[in-house]
Amino acid sequence: MARTKAAMQGKAKRAEIGFKKKGSTEAGPAGTDIVKLRKPIRWKSGTVALRQIRKLQGSTRRLIPKASIFRLISEIVQAQSLDLGCSVTQVSPKARDALWTECEAYLQEVFKATQAVSVMRGGITITPKDMKHVRQENEAKVAVFRNFA
Repeated sequence: MARTKAAMQGKAKRAEIGFKKKGSTEAGPAGTDIVKLRKPIRWKSGTVALRQIRKLQGSTRRLIPKASIFRLISEIVQAQSLDLGCSVTQVSPKARDALWTECEAYLQEVFKATQAVSVMRGGITITPKDMKHVRQENEAKVAVFRNFA
């Protein structure tokens, strides 16, 4: 393989990054150490994403962190209690867990619908445009139910 300018520049970039193994030095001229560099691993497209999907599907842990969802719930409760004119400062743990579970279920449904919209338009990756379309569909469904009530 002929050495090209681009190939040599790629090697120079790797040298600047400085990937090295422990203890991989050798003595250079005048007692200086030369670091042996190794090429960084480049996975094929989608490999890392599939690995993360398998990891998340195999786990039973929550998708939304506990502290952030509890903070959000308390902010919403405080805002609603001010609007209603009552003072609710605490939410029971069972109610928090129920809200947490429903939030995650709702987000999963939204992402599934968004993925379906993305596939229907011929794409692979979901976009904000797909999310906006799903949100508009959900608002239309809610409006239909409000008309019946």
